[in-house]
Amino acid sequence: MRVILALSCTGAADISLIQSFVAPSSKDEVGTSCLSVGYAFIPDLRCSTEIELQNSKIDKDNRY
Repeated sequence: MRVILALSCTGAADISLIQSFVAPSSKDEVGTSCLSVGYAFIPDLRCSTEIELQNSKIDKDNRY
């Protein structure tokens, strides 16, 4: 699943949320959530950040 919100008419700012699963309903199930926020100051300069959370029945992991 992916949801993208454009926060400006020109597309300069956006927020994206991605949720994915690997092997759902099994003992090896892993869920990944990724939140990304970005803003383009000028056409050739964009600043963005991303937070990713990974969750499984065995371990949890985060990435910033």
